[in-house]
Amino acid sequence: MNHRLRIIHAALVVDGAGRRWAPGAIAIDDHARLLEAGPPDTIVPLPDRRTPKSHPQATLLPGLVNVHAHLDLTHLGTRPAGPDFRAWVDMVRAGRCTDEAG
Repeated sequence: MNHRLRIIHAALVVDGAGRRWAPGAIAIDDHARLLEAGPPDTIVPLPDRRTPKSHPQATLLPGLVNVHAHLDLTHLGTRPAGPDFRAWVDMVRAGRCTDEAG
């Protein structure tokens, strides 16, 4: 199978290390894996690459992950939220452990 690479030009490209190019371009493979990122003139079409797609008002960013934590509140037991969510949050905050021994 002949894999063809795709080049995408955008107003701004930011890579996973935080490097920025405005304008910028990326080259990706058939599996949407990033192969190159940089200024558009450095990501050049080759015979195995498709014609670049241009998105002059787009920003391309790496996939972002929602980094959040689930609090261990098992020591509180089951506490229904009821109709007042703010009161439930206040109850959880008051009952959470605040030291490492708890």
